[in-house]
Amino acid sequence: MQGKKKEEKSIICPNCSAIITLEGRAPQKIVVKCPICGEKGTVLFEEMDEKYKKLIPEKIKIQKKKEKKHASKIAPYLSKFQSFAKSNIIELVLISIGVVFLFNPTFSNIKKSFTLILIGFILIFILSEKDSPDSFKTRTLKPSSSNENRKSGTRLNRNYLKKIRLSISDKITLTLVIWILFLFFITSDVELEAFFVLIFIGMLVVRELTDELTTIHLKHRMDGFIYLFLIAFIWIVGEKIINVLNM
Repeated sequence: MQGKKKEEKSIICPNCSAIITLEGRAPQKIVVKCPICGEKGTVLFEEMDEKYKKLIPEKIKIQKKKEKKHASKIAPYLSKFQSFAKSNIIELVLISIGVVFLFNPTFSNIKKSFTLILIGFILIFILSEKDSPDSFKTRTLKPSSSNENRKSGTRLNRNYLKKIRLSISDKITLTLVIWILFLFFITSDVELEAFFVLIFIGMLVVRELTDELTTIHLKHRMDGFIYLFLIAFIWIVGEKIINVLNM
């Protein structure tokens, strides 16, 4: 009895649910009195079986392996999400602010929310699209003789201006954002349907004018926005027709 180490055991009083911590050695019985409600009871410190003691480390190892496998499956998705969040922090902030406006769904807040969310998604899905035909590939300028050294600064400046030239996806994004903000300020709160329809028309015009300049991937992304607005347009027209028939 004296050679065995003391063990701690926490119990819950069945009467008042108070937590009581005890110390004892197996196999020892202790009569406990709750310090809060005075309820009495007996607590038994049981000796753990040797086989079970050996199984505990094995179970811990198996559990750790499962946790590592689960973490290894989630890790790639977490890294992708982190890189996406870092590269699109402004867009996510705009979308988050737009969602906040929806908590008080007035006409003005719905319009603000839709504007911010739409601009955020346009910046994410259309801005800086890869492999655009309008992208410019630059090359380093190497002067062939010492006489050209004086002109190298001018050539480098021209090369820099060509390098920062907007791609077709950047131009489309800038056009759509300006169009949305312009409509936001010229339409009033009671013209929410007109706001949707005019944005839809603007997207159709931009899509048609840039059809030969955009990549297939960018076309599909723009078509996704157009299909969403087409559904909203059909909903608005259908609602207007129903209102006219009910008059």
